[in-house]
Amino acid sequence: MKTDLFGSASLLACVFPLAACSGGGGGASAAPVPPSTATVIVANLGGPDAVVSAPQDASMHGNSPLLATASTPNFTSSPPSNGTAFPLNETVLKEEFGKGQVPTTVTGFTNSLPGGTTLTWQGSQLVNGTPKNIYQLKIPDLSVDAANLVSGTTSILPNGLVVTVSAGTLSYALLSSWSVAFTSNSTFSGLGVTGFQTPNLGVPASGTATYVGTPSNNIPISGLTSSTGGVYGLVFVPSSTFVNGGELNGRASVNVNFATSAVTGSLTNMTASFLDGPLSTWNDVALSGSLTGASVRGTTSVTTTPSTAWALGPGATGSFSGALFGPNAQELGISWTLYDPSGKSAIGVVGAIKP
Repeated sequence: MKTDLFGSASLLACVFPLAACSGGGGGASAAPVPPSTATVIVANLGGPDAVVSAPQDASMHGNSPLLATASTPNFTSSPPSNGTAFPLNETVLKEEFGKGQVPTTVTGFTNSLPGGTTLTWQGSQLVNGTPKNIYQLKIPDLSVDAANLVSGTTSILPNGLVVTVSAGTLSYALLSSWSVAFTSNSTFSGLGVTGFQTPNLGVPASGTATYVGTPSNNIPISGLTSSTGGVYGLVFVPSSTFVNGGELNGRASVNVNFATSAVTGSLTNMTASFLDGPLSTWNDVALSGSLTGASVRGTTSVTTTPSTAWALGPGATGSFSGALFGPNAQELGISWTLYDPSGKSAIGVVGAIKP
């Protein structure tokens, strides 16, 4: 069942505790948080300089991908069986909050326990007349096991954790964002890709393909649709006293040369905004890497440096990893990172389709 890639609720609404988050009891999902209810951080509350560190490379943390075996199941016309677990290839950030619950530190986080994050398919239901997919989120390293989470909504679990899951699907690839807020003034946020990965025998041995993801508009999250894919991300920029967080949105074009295994691409028309605030021009990003089996991996670097507060500097670099999806490499999904040595970072995901 096709849905917006990240639903209608902003991940930033629960990344920052100052934003208003709805909740429910017993793990039941609450209504999406209207972005207009969020509180924008503007106060100078004093304290030490805020710090943003480099994110960790995306990883499946020891999990194995779920392989496509035929044209079905898929997320468009033949949904997977309830209980199907999808391991995320993801990047996770830990945010810590200081005086007044203002975010002051953002660092990369890597699971230390065996097994990474999984999203388990639990079907779909109508929410205000709109079909929404339902998932179970498991994060062993954070002791999170939350079922019946409606995509694009926020839940308050019985143990007090505030959990937000948003996921969207192409036909074979699934892109996900999640956040878990602890009462101990820390929040963990992840962005990842998963789905029905192409088996090695389904990868062409020659020729090239260009995978394109073009959101229908430039509205973060809700602007990414399942029929066209696109780029979504988060950017973190420190000030003297707190960390600003923004959402990223843009277009992807990735070329795969199956004969040479070269992977090149770009993220363009990128914009940044806080919740539903004004759009700000952001960096274009180059991808350069290689194909091994059905997996792709490489480096990222900025190719433009707009003079806007959200933009990263010319020295910003990072990594990407992901895979081809579908029985015959019909789609591409990747997780990517960037870090500016001046102390700005970004993480994101791409969903792209072979025309």
